[in-house]
Amino acid sequence: MRGVIAVLLLLSSAVPGFTQESKTFTIHGQLVTPQGQPIPYAHIALLGFAYGTSTNLTGEFELKLNVKYGKGFELKISSIGYQSRSISTDEINPSQKLTITLLPSSTQLENVIIGARRYAKKDHRQAARLVAKALRRVPANYIRNPNLLNTFYRHYCTEDSQYVRLVEAAIDVFDKKGYGEYHKIPEERLAFRVNQLRRSFDFTESTKLTHPPVSLNYLIINDLTSYTYNNYLRSEFNNIEFFLSDTTELDGETVYEVGFTRKEEGSAAKRLSFDGRMFIDARSFAFHRIELSEEKLEINNRDTTRQLLTKRIFYRKLDDRYYAERLITDLEAYQRQYDSLFNASGGWDHTSHIELMVNNIQDVNSEMFQGGEPTAQDLRDIDYDSTFWEDYTVLKATPVEKKIINDLSKDLSLRKQFESYNTLDRGGISITANQQYVDLIKALEGKPLYVVAWAKWGYPNFYELQPMNYIRRMLRKGKMHLVFVGIEESATDWEYFKHAYGLDIRFAKHLRLDLGMNNKTVRKFFNNSMPYSLIYNKQGKVQMDAPPLLNDEKLKPIFKELIKGN
Repeated sequence: MRGVIAVLLLLSSAVPGFTQESKTFTIHGQLVTPQGQPIPYAHIALLGFAYGTSTNLTGEFELKLNVKYGKGFELKISSIGYQSRSISTDEINPSQKLTITLLPSSTQLENVIIGARRYAKKDHRQAARLVAKALRRVPANYIRNPNLLNTFYRHYCTEDSQYVRLVEAAIDVFDKKGYGEYHKIPEERLAFRVNQLRRSFDFTESTKLTHPPVSLNYLIINDLTSYTYNNYLRSEFNNIEFFLSDTTELDGETVYEVGFTRKEEGSAAKRLSFDGRMFIDARSFAFHRIELSEEKLEINNRDTTRQLLTKRIFYRKLDDRYYAERLITDLEAYQRQYDSLFNASGGWDHTSHIELMVNNIQDVNSEMFQGGEPTAQDLRDIDYDSTFWEDYTVLKATPVEKKIINDLSKDLSLRKQFESYNTLDRGGISITANQQYVDLIKALEGKPLYVVAWAKWGYPNFYELQPMNYIRRMLRKGKMHLVFVGIEESATDWEYFKHAYGLDIRFAKHLRLDLGMNNKTVRKFFNNSMPYSLIYNKQGKVQMDAPPLLNDEKLKPIFKELIKGN
């Protein structure tokens, strides 16, 4: 995939007692303040289990529970700065939406607050020492054993203010080593397995070559307690100014809020600046939450590039040990290009939201599975299972995210897009794997071959499919083959437009493949993704993917060499 979204849980493996046959019910709710304001990023867990979910930006959540947990169990609700609450599942009616009010923390001690403020005013080095101690205590505070995380992943992007892709996935993350030592990148410590996937077509243009299909490494590397790459708490610690800005509470324990900012921002032409805040437990010195805003700006004579990254990492305690429970990264990026007279000549704008939430964590005693960040081919091998999502907890979509889904699926449902994706994302492969096509290519071995796919609704322009005189001569002399593959769903249209567009060229061969692309959304994606032409050598092997078109003089030396070769 060339170019998206919250939290899921596979109930059959994540919660003790859950089975494929078990029936589930869904709890819908919203967390608010006494004034009715939403509380984002709060954690809702089944008491006694690691299984839970989080609230979205509007404070809403949904949680899938097995019916056996509907009576006699409790949900624990907690958020930094608020008093925790527990609600019995006996009191919950799944058919009604819950509205749960959390009270602001009221147990802060006046002398703690006064002391913290004096610390901040007296000596910023005290705040730096507090952060340094929290970093040193990572091995003692965080999970050290191998574990399995059941997660939900959400990713959506815009280009030039238009939404261009959406991905949601249920992903198992196997942590081979646990915390304790730093690694450069997540794949040195983690293995990934995508259980289920649902996504829109990908209309990404400006970043399609650098944007992986699922950006797990890009997201997880922001766990500043685990990885060294771009870890400013390690590489820039002495250039960061820390200050103790407040105290608050989580689950009845005092939490320090520490702000930070980089002292030096670099030159006007190339600048890196960042600031943020972190919440540190006053007793254990464990990180509860880290937020960082990072700006990179590069200016030269030809272009200007700016990236603004906002990173949020939330840690959750399980049996006195912590782990990264939710990671969020938002990117705003643009490039402006200039000509030799310094006039604007092009550029692009791109934003992305990537999020991973852990629904459950399990201790494991042996190697679970291996696998790095999934490739486009890995995703194509996943068959869509609608029943899976019926029992899987996802991060509740906000109104904005619902609009994204609607915008990307208004012409074709996301399910239909997904079902088409495994064929369409293969581009030329979806054609070349067709048995009719395979048989034709086999029959034409022994001579160089040019294949081009076309449709009345597709690119390229049909004038560009008219062979140059050299190609016509080679066809007439029997030195090469030319095949036009029509991907029309209508045989009548295929016959008509083959003639109308002048493709019924003497000595050329024709093949029609009905790939079912009779929808404008499918066609748009196909136009953006497909390599329309291939060149085969005499041995029937692909020599070139997406070569020059038939009227391009650059094609001439290529076929001269192939015709002469053995």
